[in-house]
Amino acid sequence: SGSPGLLGLEILNEPWPGSKWPGCASPQGCPAGGFDQTAFTSFYRRMIAAIRAADPAHLIAYEPNLLYDYGAATQLGKLGDPNLLFAFHNYCLAYAFGVADPFGDCSVDEQVVYGNAETRTSSTGDGLLMDEWGNSNDQTVLGRMTQEADQHMDSWSFWALEDCCNSP
Repeated sequence: SGSPGLLGLEILNEPWPGSKWPGCASPQGCPAGGFDQTAFTSFYRRMIAAIRAADPAHLIAYEPNLLYDYGAATQLGKLGDPNLLFAFHNYCLAYAFGVADPFGDCSVDEQVVYGNAETRTSSTGDGLLMDEWGNSNDQTVLGRMTQEADQHMDSWSFWALEDCCNSP
């Protein structure tokens, strides 16, 4: 908590719903009463309480489950802290298979993710950060994604492997 220049803490990167993942792989996300609303919401509430015991002031970033990155909505419950940041990723599903937007619909997929993020923040009041996207050196993709972020007035941070960029 005493670290100068610290923006905040992120609880977990790209959480996976485990064996429940098939039920979460839909535009609606995990079913009502499923992984997001029960175990995952409970986990985040416990982690936030533990972090707040040591650091009452900094932002705490939390992420939806990994399937959100590709268009599945989050069904997380409200987490009840006034200083939270909903940190999400935005990736075209085609890229997960090493394919460069074969049907020209990646921008449609990305807009679904943004719509889900806006739904989340309007219901919770949490801040938004697209904290991972990219891993590409394709200037068309990079330009489109930064334009989309600007259109949604969303902050972002770019992600790249050390040997950026293997994916399209």
